[in-house]
Amino acid sequence: MNEDEILDDFRTKKKKYYFHILAILSFPILIGVILGGILNFINACISPIYFDTIVGTPPYFTPISFASLLGISDGLAYGIFYAVIYTPAFYYITKMDTGFLFAAKQILNSMKIIILTWLAFGIGASILLLIFPDLYRSIIIGVPPNNFAAIKYAFTGGAIWGSIIGSLFALIHAIYHTRKSWRNENQSE
Repeated sequence: MNEDEILDDFRTKKKKYYFHILAILSFPILIGVILGGILNFINACISPIYFDTIVGTPPYFTPISFASLLGISDGLAYGIFYAVIYTPAFYYITKMDTGFLFAAKQILNSMKIIILTWLAFGIGASILLLIFPDLYRSIIIGVPPNNFAAIKYAFTGGAIWGSIIGSLFALIHAIYHTRKSWRNENQSE
């Protein structure tokens, strides 16, 4: 092998982004904390009664501050779960031939799913309350007697479940979309 062949081989090798792995691992955790805090803040603004009844707001917190803190801690847990599964999948799919920005795009794209399922489950629970009010009140504890307060209560409970289930769908979507986008990007080269 002569000197030109060695240089050509060196130039054609792709740059590896191993140092980006920590950022890729940290990003879903940060997004989970932010999104969890925001969504639970909105939930508590919609129905503080839900958090007083179901969670039991401590006396030194308001329902909104406690719900936000709870959302941040839940977002941290879901973000860690997401990161621990997504990061090795990203490594396996891309072999680290791309960096943080590619991963961040996939992660942020998947966060839309959490927001949509949060909204869909909240609306769905409210509709179930309107269609089957007696059944709903017999299954779910603490539903307020006032219909408007009950709808807000149902939305909050459904939205919380929607964000939990949406997190799992978002993780699956992120891995699938990373694989698909990576294949498309490499086929175009």
